[in-house]
Amino acid sequence: MGIALAEAEAMQLALPGLALAKQLYQAVLANGGSLSHHHGVGLNRSRFMATALGDAFGTLVDLKAALDPKGILNPGKLGLPSPFGEVS
Repeated sequence: MGIALAEAEAMQLALPGLALAKQLYQAVLANGGSLSHHHGVGLNRSRFMATALGDAFGTLVDLKAALDPKGILNPGKLGLPSPFGEVS
């Protein structure tokens, strides 16, 4: 049997983990590492894609906009802009 938490309570519990993840991803990128693995980038790592790809991220944004002008295919993935808002 699970315990249901209010969204705000769940986010408070997640914040320390997110802060640690941010430090880890930044260290990986600063040392030439990669964010992806055999399951892809994932939602948690997607917020770091702009840093990971550098100037190439703009190309990814342009390509996504050209192929999906309404932004309905996998919105919020890979840290790309979405008409539906950001993924937290």
